[in-house]
Amino acid sequence: MKNILLIPILLILISCEHEYITESEIIANSQRETIRSYFTDSFPGYQVDTTNNGSFYITFEGGVGPGTPVFGSIIKWRYRITHLDDKLISKIDSITEDEIAPVSSTKYTPNRGFNEVIMNFKRGGKGLMLLPSRNAYGPSKTVYRDHYQTDYEISESDTMDTIPANSIIKIKFELISYESPK
Repeated sequence: MKNILLIPILLILISCEHEYITESEIIANSQRETIRSYFTDSFPGYQVDTTNNGSFYITFEGGVGPGTPVFGSIIKWRYRITHLDDKLISKIDSITEDEIAPVSSTKYTPNRGFNEVIMNFKRGGKGLMLLPSRNAYGPSKTVYRDHYQTDYEISESDTMDTIPANSIIKIKFELISYESPK
């Protein structure tokens, strides 16, 4: 009799759906909290904005003029790309030095997150973006190369920074100008 009563309970337990959380979802949730804490602690009083795909940014100066870049625009910008702990990855930040890159390119920047953020700024706009790994370099270890470094064998003496898997990337930037696609 006891066994007969257990059968309905077992059927209910077996039929219940289980929600499984993937490793990438766990990483994304953890990084989201890390990024929010970073902005709260480092930039109190600033409004933190989020793109549809989960990149975070704050605006220091909104910029001037009509419109903002769109996919296919060619941008001219200054930037400093670092790890969250400020370890330098790459920079173009002198008055005479700037970077020209297409907004749709993956060659020069962490494409997905960068594109979404930069399209919210006008000419002269300045900001700071934090890109979770899924919007930056992803789950694989990456050797960062600036655009002017062409393909060549990577040796231990190279000074390029290795970006660990699942790294949050910080980009402080100024959008100097852009040209809309024709």
